[in-house]
Amino acid sequence: KLAAQGFELPEESKTGEGEIFDFAGDLFRVYREQSRLLESHLCPIDQRIQNFLDDALKSTGESIQLPKKTICMDRYGLARELSLPQTGSEFHNSEISSYRLSNGVLHNPLSDKRTTKKTFHVAEYGLPIPGDKVAVPLVTFARLL
Repeated sequence: KLAAQGFELPEESKTGEGEIFDFAGDLFRVYREQSRLLESHLCPIDQRIQNFLDDALKSTGESIQLPKKTICMDRYGLARELSLPQTGSEFHNSEISSYRLSNGVLHNPLSDKRTTKKTFHVAEYGLPIPGDKVAVPLVTFARLL
């Protein structure tokens, strides 16, 4: 799936399946060319999100563009497989520890806050902001994106 979408694959993923890549190489090239021709087009939901961002941020002078190249997660379990290294069932960095479990993947942030009181910031756009949240200007939202 990743190869068909034009993403570079790690060498260890190609071992044992070399015949498949050789056999499907032409199919992958056609798919990549079709993707290249359509890369300036967004899928319908992404276009709606882009339209919302354009409308919401027009008064700020900021412009945000959604990524054009995305991975389509059209099969059950695909996101779970891609969320951990191919050769392991754990991942650790300075922000998070992730573990493969029988029923999914556990992502455990190192600083886990049990409340959002006065730490949850909401952009001033549209609906009223609850008192336990911090209101921020819309331009702040734009610059965080």
